[in-house]
Amino acid sequence: MPIIKFEQVRYNTRKRCKCASCGKAVSRSTTIIKTVNPFNKNADGSIKTRAEVRADCDKEASKWHTKPEWCKDCNEQRSR
Repeated sequence: MPIIKFEQVRYNTRKRCKCASCGKAVSRSTTIIKTVNPFNKNADGSIKTRAEVRADCDKEASKWHTKPEWCKDCNEQRSR
């Protein structure tokens, strides 16, 4: 069976915020990866373009930016 490689759209984003618990400065980064492929379709059934996939990455990144973050010490206390 042949291997098909689809074009990747990589979106690197970083946020700097305050810890939701103690107020310390926190920095986080993430990479959102999506592919341009025939299975990525719009509501009307047409295949998404690279720009539309990039817009999806932007939406996902904006959701990620609104989530609260905790510093290392507070995160350890939360997991106990």
